[in-house]
Amino acid sequence: MFFRRLFLIPLTILFFPGLALADPYQGFYLGGQAGYIRDKHDLAPGGEAEGGLGYGGYGGLNLRILERFVIGVEGDVLFTGNDVSIDGIPGVNGKINSERTIGASARGGILLRDTLLAYAKLGYVNGKFSSAKLDGVRFGGGLEAALSERTSLRLEYLYSNFEGFNTSRLGNILNVEPQRHQILLGLGFHF
Repeated sequence: MFFRRLFLIPLTILFFPGLALADPYQGFYLGGQAGYIRDKHDLAPGGEAEGGLGYGGYGGLNLRILERFVIGVEGDVLFTGNDVSIDGIPGVNGKINSERTIGASARGGILLRDTLLAYAKLGYVNGKFSSAKLDGVRFGGGLEAALSERTSLRLEYLYSNFEGFNTSRLGNILNVEPQRHQILLGLGFHF
């Protein structure tokens, strides 16, 4: 059901072009994203990392100010199936599952050209790791290129640092402090 609704967004834009503004960096936008996600868990004792693919969506509001500057807010959701093994720690076995993140960020950037935006992001993120829901902070940046008045392509890097949690494995208590590095490619539709 979710994917059907996500598919309807670009179709709506194609069949009702009047919904789009003449400026892709002014107004509301929605998009889909996918890319490489590397989860690292600082474990006491030891630390492990695992990489994999992730996918999700984003949406927000851009406001252009002083001709070349863009500010805004953005929300996103990202799903991944990364399982970080903790078998290498003596007396411990199992995995820490990374399931999803939900975030809200402030975004600001400068137009390098009329169709190319360089931006930075800073915000809040909530992640679900092995049934623990953790809060954290994220920051990063990217480039967004306008493909037309209604579409854009972007590449971004984000780093997230989550609060720690304790888990018990075979009688051992582990303190887990998740971190995430992600490189995402996104296709956006502007209204």
